[in-house]
Amino acid sequence: MDPPAWCSAMNGAPGSAGVTLKAYRAPSLAPERKPSPSERSWAWASRARDRISAAKSRFKRPPAGEGRSWSAHLNYRIFREGMMMRDVPLHPVSVDALLALCAPGLEPFTARELRELGFKNLRPVPGGVLFHGGLEDVYRANLRLRTASRVLMGFGRFRADAFHELERLAAKLPWGRHLQPGAPVSFQVRSRRSRLYHERAVAERLAAASGAPLQSHDEDGLRQLFVVRIEDDLCTLYADSSGAPLHRRGYRLETAKAPLQETLACALVLASGWDKTSPLLDPFCGSGAIAIEAALLA
Repeated sequence: MDPPAWCSAMNGAPGSAGVTLKAYRAPSLAPERKPSPSERSWAWASRARDRISAAKSRFKRPPAGEGRSWSAHLNYRIFREGMMMRDVPLHPVSVDALLALCAPGLEPFTARELRELGFKNLRPVPGGVLFHGGLEDVYRANLRLRTASRVLMGFGRFRADAFHELERLAAKLPWGRHLQPGAPVSFQVRSRRSRLYHERAVAERLAAASGAPLQSHDEDGLRQLFVVRIEDDLCTLYADSSGAPLHRRGYRLETAKAPLQETLACALVLASGWDKTSPLLDPFCGSGAIAIEAALLA
């Protein structure tokens, strides 16, 4: 049986408009399959390996006189170029408040480092130094600061004196700027002179507002840390940009019974007024943190 004339015309028969019919495909009713955590981890590792291979082809080996290993030089160049190992869309960080966390009492030394890096309008606060900058400054601070433990990015600030108000205002914050879909979150909460005195309850309300699962321990390296400071019912949120604490330099192969944190060791060297050229003696060096930090400063 021959097809009707209109069908021949629609399929591009001579004299027709040349319109071609396309087969209709009904939409699938099956739910979309999401990758498992192991598949996501494998995909992330594959992308990271590809980026590292691309970086090796782009960057040259360090000069022999620098004394820097190829892996350390590669990591430095990767971070300097702003290549992130997480597959997260980069959102421009506006010129806003940044906070370099440090141990109490080290604020003058952290401020001194920031000043030497070219940052201005510094404001020391208990346990840190406030400064201003963008995304490039966040990278630079993480790479160059030696007395800071973390670099935090200002995320939100509002006043709340009840938990329902806290959750309502927190839900308006742009959580997607710092979170991967399904990634867990963690909160470090400090509350003083506030009706929101229960720090665990504050963390639970903020996790509910973000829509992400709350996780206290970073088991898989995907947890995003937020630091929350509440004082006189004024809530300030910071997003962590450092990941692992910055005192973990990666050079310590052996340890003593009571090892000194590298950030504190660097602060001791700075406080001593060492001129970077005179011999430095540490007769009770333990694991050698002070001597190593002095060598890195020099």
